[in-house]
Amino acid sequence: MVARLRKRGKAGIVAFIVVLALGGSAILAYAITAPSGGVYPVIAAKVSSTATIGGPDKTTLTKCSVGVTRKSTGSTKGRVTVTEAKGTAKKGHVFKSTAITLLDVNPTKTLAHVQADGTLDKVAGFSADVVVTTSPATCAITISQGNTVQYAASGPAVKGKIKIK
Repeated sequence: MVARLRKRGKAGIVAFIVVLALGGSAILAYAITAPSGGVYPVIAAKVSSTATIGGPDKTTLTKCSVGVTRKSTGSTKGRVTVTEAKGTAKKGHVFKSTAITLLDVNPTKTLAHVQADGTLDKVAGFSADVVVTTSPATCAITISQGNTVQYAASGPAVKGKIKIK
């Protein structure tokens, strides 16, 4: 039969159909065995922090408020607000965001890392990187625009509380 197909010129068409059938079979076999959900489970987490760092006088205090929740579905929502130490100015700069780009909580629930894109004094294009710990209660903040750091502060929480669940 193969000799007959070669003589009639239909061998290319038959070979093409066989290749399509084998390729379709391989795709279906992969689709059936591939996992339907995420490979790694998403762990729900909640970070709640109203920490004030710095001191000892009021002009060197930085207030950091974080309220971020991640559901087991992977969706993350919340807010980050940082009021910078005012120094000699009348008022400190304020970073605000509800666009949470990262929430990372360690397994023992003692450290949380939050990244957010937002505004600094109502000007867009800034991002904040906040790390909070519960034991001891500390907070580290970095506000940047692109690769340029605009503000950074870290230290123990002299006022407020930090909860990681």
